[in-house]
Amino acid sequence: MRRVLGISVLAASVIMGVYLTCFLGGSIHYSQCMVNSGQAAGITQMRAKTEGLLDALIFDEEKLFYDDRSRTFYYSLVKGSAGAYDPEVELRGADADLEIAFLADEMTADQIKNNETVYFLVYSEDAYSEYYLKWTTLPMMNIECRVESPEEIADEPVPMNITVFDNQPGAAKRLVSSDGTICIRGGSTRGYDKKGYAVSLTQESVGGHLRDNDISLLGMRQDDDWVLYAAYNDQEKIRNVFSCNLWKDFCSTDNERGIDTGVEYRYLELFMNGEYWGLYALGYKVDRKQMQIGNDIAKEALYKVVTWADSSRVYATGGNGYELKGIDDDDGDWSCLLMEYYGDLAAKPGDDERLYSKIDLDNAIDLYLFFNLIQGDDSVAGNLVKNLYILIRRGEDGRLTGLYAPWDMDISWGNIWEADAPLFTVPYGISADVNYVMESEFIDQLIRDGDEAVWDRIYEKYRQLRSSAWPEERLNAMLDQYETDIYASGAYLRDMERWPGGHYAEAADAPLCHGTAAGDGCVLR
Repeated sequence: MRRVLGISVLAASVIMGVYLTCFLGGSIHYSQCMVNSGQAAGITQMRAKTEGLLDALIFDEEKLFYDDRSRTFYYSLVKGSAGAYDPEVELRGADADLEIAFLADEMTADQIKNNETVYFLVYSEDAYSEYYLKWTTLPMMNIECRVESPEEIADEPVPMNITVFDNQPGAAKRLVSSDGTICIRGGSTRGYDKKGYAVSLTQESVGGHLRDNDISLLGMRQDDDWVLYAAYNDQEKIRNVFSCNLWKDFCSTDNERGIDTGVEYRYLELFMNGEYWGLYALGYKVDRKQMQIGNDIAKEALYKVVTWADSSRVYATGGNGYELKGIDDDDGDWSCLLMEYYGDLAAKPGDDERLYSKIDLDNAIDLYLFFNLIQGDDSVAGNLVKNLYILIRRGEDGRLTGLYAPWDMDISWGNIWEADAPLFTVPYGISADVNYVMESEFIDQLIRDGDEAVWDRIYEKYRQLRSSAWPEERLNAMLDQYETDIYASGAYLRDMERWPGGHYAEAADAPLCHGTAAGDGCVLR
């Protein structure tokens, strides 16, 4: 009898202590609702366990994302916020008198990095429910799509709604939502367990018609078409994001017209139909709008090199390996401009003056050096090239010029592609004696012609880039930031748990390059 009475008194005192701490006297913060194991036991002993007391958990006036399968809430800390580690807490549920208790100490950066989980209780006078909480320093996106399971998403677009929480400093709007459609994207990556996706945003007009919804996400350009890059085959999850952003930041507008030939990515954690889906990078595609292209394909057109192609033989192959992007060509004339552009490369390879007239020299040299820097095994192979956009435009004087935009650079920085390898990728497979150089297009023909002027320009641009845009300390600083995004957020470990079949490496031990160092990338022939 004395023991039962003692337990009752203990439970009552614990409950009263937590209640007084957490729910009297104005706003309540996370630190005020932390309990130890004994206090948590006191809460559960006198109540019946139930599943669904809590409808929403709100930190600092933002509703947390929730994974129903694991009963886990996800909290994205707003970067730069002084109170991010001790947010104000609000509960929503059918019972108006719900209370909360976190079985935890104060959260630290190391605990977030290690993907530690906080167990907590939500309880009323006679019942309690158990939940879990994870912390992240990355933005989050939830996609609600109209399928039974996200695994059903295929090539045909599926209606969906997205919600994005932007935790960046100074974000104009923390929460952004839109209707739209989603489908899978990619080539060989379509067969991976973790898919990449293409998302198109729409909104309903006053007349009830759907139209494109151009909005900015995570501080990037306003657009309606977005991609979610999975990085399933990249052991550090950095290569494609690093390479695309590197080109975007330092080379994308280095051309005669200042056209932006680059794309960018931002990391986030993705939820699909309320289930945690892993680490992704949100970005956009090279498109006609960005490249300032009209609809007359006799004057200008955007092509994508989708399979290994020999630029000197485009005319002979009828444009095999290239495809027209962004416009339907019902007349089947899509390759005419392309073949005309490359005609001189095949028919008049020794006419250097004519070859020079075809290229935007700064853009072409940047690309030549860039592919050498990243050691792009899936971009250049001898006289072949792949994963490249080419804008061909006819000027007022009738001259055709080409403008390049690199794309899809996950097989780079020491990784190589191999048909029989898991995920077609050999991590750190490049040997020290290999050097990938772009031996195609007009620049390479000028080099093979022995043109000294083009070598002078290449060396001049190399020195310029290595001293300003690509010094080793700047490249390392970019990598440090990406590693902070991926590893310090705990997202790398969560992604490994969610998709164990992917390629992963120990964060502290895995170098980005193997066989070549970032500082040694631009080794010219």
